[in-house]
Amino acid sequence: MPSTNIDVNFDNSYSRLPKNFFEKINPESVKDPKLIVFNHDLGNKLGIENTGSKETLSKVFSGNLLP
Repeated sequence: MPSTNIDVNFDNSYSRLPKNFFEKINPESVKDPKLIVFNHDLGNKLGIENTGSKETLSKVFSGNLLP
């Protein structure tokens, strides 16, 4: 998988619950995703380090590219 240059500090706590609480699936591709705006202040508060291009960000946040 290509590098995204995006560091997302995400703890998937649901994956530690019993299997009837979640199902592992791959996201469906979105055709031609576009990023309208990225809120850098909010991204910093959420622990999202953004060093990616607008194109990469649109792919990551649409689920087309996983960090």
